[in-house]
Amino acid sequence: MLGISLEATPSRLVELRARVDIRNITFSRIETLEDAGEISKVQPVDVRPRESVIVLYDLFGAKGFDLAGGYQRFSWGTGDGINPTDIVNPYNLENGTGFDRRLPSLALTARYTIQQVRVEVAWIPIFSAAILPVDQIDFTALGNTQSLFNLQDLSSDGPPEIRRVETPTATPEYTAENFQVATRIAYGSPIGDFSLSFYRGFESLPQASGAARLTGFQTQDRIDVGIPLVYPRVMMVGTDWRGPIVGRLSGWYEIAVFFPEAHQVTASESQLQQLVNLGRIDQMPDPLPRQVTQTDDVYVKAVAGLDYFAGDHVYLNMQYARGMPSERQTADIHDYVLLNLRLSFLDGRLTIGAGGTLEIDADAIGWQATGRIAWLHGDSAEIALTAVFLDGQESTTFRRFRNLSHTRIDLKMRF
Repeated sequence: MLGISLEATPSRLVELRARVDIRNITFSRIETLEDAGEISKVQPVDVRPRESVIVLYDLFGAKGFDLAGGYQRFSWGTGDGINPTDIVNPYNLENGTGFDRRLPSLALTARYTIQQVRVEVAWIPIFSAAILPVDQIDFTALGNTQSLFNLQDLSSDGPPEIRRVETPTATPEYTAENFQVATRIAYGSPIGDFSLSFYRGFESLPQASGAARLTGFQTQDRIDVGIPLVYPRVMMVGTDWRGPIVGRLSGWYEIAVFFPEAHQVTASESQLQQLVNLGRIDQMPDPLPRQVTQTDDVYVKAVAGLDYFAGDHVYLNMQYARGMPSERQTADIHDYVLLNLRLSFLDGRLTIGAGGTLEIDADAIGWQATGRIAWLHGDSAEIALTAVFLDGQESTTFRRFRNLSHTRIDLKMRF
């Protein structure tokens, strides 16, 4: 990846910050012989904007009143790696495990600062979806599609096998009703940094919602099903704090209260009638089957943690979290205990890190283990080996993420 950055200050009241990343995806996309003649498919390259914004300071002569427009990153929340209140920007889940990574959003932001208080109001007119590892994780909240609508209970000879599930996806239309807004009030107090935040908009992770339809019969015993996906509306109110406790020990908390929109997947009456006509189910069910994918019950996510610096060579981080981003209703929210240790040697040139997360459900346990070793070469280039492993019992979130276990080598240089 090559990152190209630009910073300019044409006057003391105007600032420009821009960055574009050029990434070699490395995986060739050759499907036909003709594809081998296109460099974009032989060596695919991805070009994407990062945070690129124009900032106008002291607008209209009002000291402390700033206006920013462009691709912006709203780094809200205080937790390390898990931030329940940080939902304004869409997730960047290309490697599947980095829930602290975000994509910038096209937004207009007004900020007013007076002494230790800052008020931010953001307007996000265009919805942006998260980047997902769609081949490894199911974000539809459907679970096992073979048991969809309990068709086995409607057939004495055995229900048809669902061969493939297609997921047509609808994004929010560009209308005034779908504009997203967010606001945050931050206060730097003598005992730490407090903030209150509010967001009204859409989740960047999709969810199944609407009428499921049979999209094709392979045989009388095999069918394809189309499950529509949407990006749900949500409203969030949050609060957080971070500050020193004693000596080298500091702590933080973060609490987010979510007001979601209810969603469900329903069976199409006409489609079920086709199964009756083919003899694959005995009779039309009454009422029509449905599967709730999201209730409108209010739910809470939270994180609290401590970190400790033992000299310049040892760093310890401990956290408790309730809820991961993919857990979006009360019945799905699990508890997590996180522990991370980082050791530094040879004047900071060698860094060794290890981390573990234990997921606690009512009847199951999940886990994630991470290890990293990094070497700083010539004070400018870093090479690192990272390994991430996830798994768990059947009902855990980490069980769903187990295909994202991986080992990678990173080589980075800044200049």
